[in-house]
Amino acid sequence: MWIGVGLVTGLHGHGDGPDFGPLVHTLAALEKNGGGHVDPADAALVTMTANVATAGDTIKVDVCSVGPSDDLRDGYLIESALLPPDPHAPRQSRVWGPLTIPDPQTPARGAVTSPFRLEPR
Repeated sequence: MWIGVGLVTGLHGHGDGPDFGPLVHTLAALEKNGGGHVDPADAALVTMTANVATAGDTIKVDVCSVGPSDDLRDGYLIESALLPPDPHAPRQSRVWGPLTIPDPQTPARGAVTSPFRLEPR
């Protein structure tokens, strides 16, 4: 299983908010590196997991909020690294895209369908 931590934006006030320190630090680093300003009320930190077959496949990446945000509807996963099970593997993948919410009863969990491309770490 491949894993990662990502950032979902576009949450229209349902994000983690300005009191969630890990999100605030992530957004500050993003802005410092030229990523632009993102309102903490509109963004959430998420974990990502995926089972991967081979490069070139389209994969489903499961996404889950780790902070106070309990609604990822209308969210977009900013390009994020997905890491292989072997921590010493020389490659990673990048995933991004709009979220779907498979179960409306659990809107803090979503999924992204993304091309699986291998790249050096």
